[in-house]
Amino acid sequence: MGVEKIDEWVARRIDWDIGEGSLRGQSDNFVLEYEGVIWIPEAGTWTFGTKSDDGSKLWLDHNRELVVDNDGVHGAEEVTGTIELEAGFTSIWVKYFEKDWGAMMELYMGGPNFEY
Repeated sequence: MGVEKIDEWVARRIDWDIGEGSLRGQSDNFVLEYEGVIWIPEAGTWTFGTKSDDGSKLWLDHNRELVVDNDGVHGAEEVTGTIELEAGFTSIWVKYFEKDWGAMMELYMGGPNFEY
């Protein structure tokens, strides 16, 4: 079974509408990827989390460091990870897949003077 790319776009924020009627009628068996940059306002320890049904992963920094590994087929679960970051822009990569039943993915971040 092959993988068919059904869309590509540039987003100013992560806002995946994965509700009913989205993704050209694809409600199960899909993968979404986001690649971009985010602004880190202050250097320090930052916490990132994903809550997803099914799997999600989040990588940060130019070294593509895996920060959140929420992979696998499961109901809505939240997993967090921490990373030391400098102030300024940093690269971000997020992957999410949906097998069947419920579909949701949320991304959270928090750090110095920035509530999680």
